[in-house]
Amino acid sequence: MQASNRIARVYSPEILQHMGRAFDGALESLPVNVGDITLLRRSLAVRIIRHVDRGEHDPAELCKRALAEVS
Repeated sequence: MQASNRIARVYSPEILQHMGRAFDGALESLPVNVGDITLLRRSLAVRIIRHVDRGEHDPAELCKRALAEVS
């Protein structure tokens, strides 16, 4: 795998934990029968990252916002 040269940000361990909790919570909230789970996981991750970059760090709020956008 080739390393990306487009790294825009570096996140602290604490923020990465918040992002991970938000992502896990979002996945647990999804119905069992979703379409392309790989695409949905990527979409959730991108949305969580976008909200973190805009200043949101609360895992519950990150989860809620990401789910609202993919619904």
